[in-house]
Formats: sequence, C-alpha cells, structure tokens
Amino acid sequence: MALNYNIREIRELSELLTKETSLPFNQISQSFLKRRLYLFGEKKGLKKNEQLTDGLSNSEFKDDLINSVVVPVTELFRDPGTWRKIREHLLSLSNQSSISVWIPQVSTGEELYTLLIIGKEIGVIDKLDILVGYCSSGFMKLVQKGLVSSKKMEINQYNYKRFEGKSSLNDYMSEEGTTLQLGTDYLSRIQFKKGCVTTGKPDKQVDLILFRNIMLYYKKEYHTILKEEIDECLKPGGWLCLGAKEQLPSSYEDRFECFDEKEKIYIKFNALTH
Repeated sequence: MALNYNIREIRELSELLTKETSLPFNQISQSFLKRRLYLFGEKKGLKKNEQLTDGLSNSEFKDDLINSVVVPVTELFRDPGTWRKIREHLLSLSNQSSISVWIPQVSTGEELYTLLIIGKEIGVIDKLDILVGYCSSGFMKLVQKGLVSSKKMEINQYNYKRFEGKSSLNDYMSEEGTTLQLGTDYLSRIQFKKGCVTTGKPDKQVDLILFRNIMLYYKKEYHTILKEEIDECLKPGGWLCLGAKEQLPSSYEDRFECFDEKEKIYIKFNALTH
C-alpha cells in the first residue's frame, strides 16, 4: 500500500519540504500535493510515511521528489493561438538590441523550445535573452540537452501546423534514438537560475513573462504574492501570458489590461500614459 497522508500530516510535511528544498511546498494546494506524493510513493515503492521524510537526506531522492511534484509540460506549441500572439509581440520588439524573457518555473523544455523555434523563424534568435527558473537539477540537465519525447511528436506536429509555422519541426531537430533533440546552438540564449518565482527572479525588468498553468497548483492566497513578484519584474508595456484557466483578479486592473481574454494575455500599463 502506497503512502497516504491525512490533512495534518500533509500540512506538516509541506512545511518540512519547504525547509528542506527552499521551494514553496507549503503554498501548494494540499489535495494536489497529496496526490503527487501518493504517485511518488508508488513509483518508489514506499510503504511508510517515514520513508519519505528519511529519504530527504539524500540529494538524489530529494531531486526526484521535486520532479514528481512539479507538473511537466508535454507539448510543443501547446495552445497555438497564444504562440501566434507571442510571435507578433516578439516581432514588435525586433528593433530592440535585446528581447528579455522570463520563464519563472520550467519543469520540461517544451515551452522554452517553442519560444526558441519562433525566435529562429522570425529572425530574432540572436536577440533573445531568456532567464529560466528551475526547481531541480534533474530538470535543468534534461532541458539543457534539448530532448523532446518522440511519443508526442504527432501532437507537436499538429500544434505546429495550427501555429502556422514556416517550416517543419523536423527541420529543427536531429534524430537521437527514441527522442528528438533540438540543436544545442539554440540553447546559448538561456540563463538558468534555480528557484521558483520569488527566489529566482531576474535582475532587471523583462519584455515577456511566460507563467502558464502554474498558479493552478498553488493556494489562492499565494497568488497575490506571485502576481506582485511578476508585476515587479515586467516592463511597462510588457506581456504576461497565463494559462487558459487562469486570470488576474480585478484588483490588478489599474496595472494590467487583458489584451486577449481567450489566450489570457495581459499587458502592463505604462505609468506615463495611463
């Protein structure tokens, strides 16, 4: 029988995990955390709750636990309409010497690779300055390799077709056994920073923030902290892209305009003109 925690135990464990990992486990929805820990226990063959807490002393075990809790993105060009809009935004910034992008929390590389492919297609790849926040070393190493599972390639190709790209995804990748690998030259535009939003912020304001389908897993009271951090890091006129089921509350209407309700794209007001 796999691990099973009651509410009190989940609350105590979330505080312990926050202390041990410096990541906001105590801000994750308890029902979501309980489900992910149950799946982790099944994968590891854990029978007692104490086995999980004892395992935290092992860095590899701890990293694997973080990997199990952070939900992966599994598709390139997921929500093609959003990426078409992002392409327009990047084109509008093409006269700048640098286009800064922050992806606060990356679990797998699909969104990052999508951004790089778009940059290549519209001729701004050499201008992209991308900061990627990661939660575990295992994820960072995977992302740095540019690996994409070939099992999802049919969906990836379909998304790319709907995105109306200029070429074929196969033109950007080389066959590597059971995976497809994005050329490593694309990855030179990326800086990796360990942390999660509040601990992995950029040193300067950026033009674009991709924070899609992340807030769903955090407690609602933590959303305000996340949004304040995002607001602080975004340039006036910059874009914030959330997930289709996420939105900024009405209290942010004096700072952000919802540019696209369907795709959940927000523009930060320029204080000089608003």
